Amino acid sequence: MEVRIPTDAELGLTSTDLVRTDVTLETPLMLSDMVNVPFGDSLWDAFLSQLTVEEMAKLCGDAGYR
Repeated sequence: MEVRIPTDAELGLTSTDLVRTDVTLETPLMLSDMVNVPFGDSLWDAFLSQLTVEEMAKLCGDAGYR
């Protein structure tokens, strides 16, 4: 059985769809600021929106092993 994964273009996604630009912060959030913040809290969106696509890819690629 062959599994085919559609490309972003086939799904109608662009790189700008993958990064939220509607979140602005006066001061950057640090990971230490996120201690005890519940998973569903919108503050996580703000925290993750600070990361570039390259930073997200590195974080996922390293999977926390560094």
